[in-house]
Amino acid sequence: MIYDNDAFFEQYKRLRLEDTGLNGKMEEPCMRPMLGDVSGLRVLDIGAGFGHQAAWLKEHNAQAVVALDPSANMFAHATARHAGKGITFVHGYYEDQVFDDPFDLIVSSMALHYVEDLAPFFAKCHGELVEGGHLVFSMEHPVCTANPTGYSEDGGGKFWRLTDYFREGERVQTWFVDGVRKTHRTLSTVINALIAAGFAIRQVEEPAPMDREYPEGEKTTDYFWIRPSIVVIKAGK
Repeated sequence: MIYDNDAFFEQYKRLRLEDTGLNGKMEEPCMRPMLGDVSGLRVLDIGAGFGHQAAWLKEHNAQAVVALDPSANMFAHATARHAGKGITFVHGYYEDQVFDDPFDLIVSSMALHYVEDLAPFFAKCHGELVEGGHLVFSMEHPVCTANPTGYSEDGGGKFWRLTDYFREGERVQTWFVDGVRKTHRTLSTVINALIAAGFAIRQVEEPAPMDREYPEGEKTTDYFWIRPSIVVIKAGK
């Protein structure tokens, strides 16, 4: 669990708490409208991290929020930061959990690229939703996970080098520290795994920066515009 690497965790915590990463600039502004009205809903947050989304759900009148994360560092920080807010925090992997009651909504923010096998994961999500319930999740875009070596530059400017897109499987990259492991899969693999689990696709978004416009008429050097960073998917039962 990379988030229990203290060197990694301290740098990641600074990124998230200062809101300088992809979450605040693109993911949250795109994903939260896709959740719809959460008032009165029973919600499961998988990969809850620091508890930002769980707290937002409670602030928007979700009836119950269960926030799950396998990282001991994340669990400790989230429970301390959001004590007294009525959120049920659970430390552990989703695959190992048994819940007594179904959920109206399952959300997951930037976690599924760490899941090795999506088929049983999506099947479990489908089985734990009420009829008419939804799964809404974000993950690193497959364009990013295919060859996670960062940006390059040549005489024409900055670009993202896309290779090995169709070679699915583990990728190891340097992100704050060496040895960060993620699983790359094509976008069609993700969507077809949802369909195979019994979901109906409701919405797919590839968010761009929402705080500034694309610089028309010139080749941009703004790395948020060069390639899709995130994909957000809403699927219904």
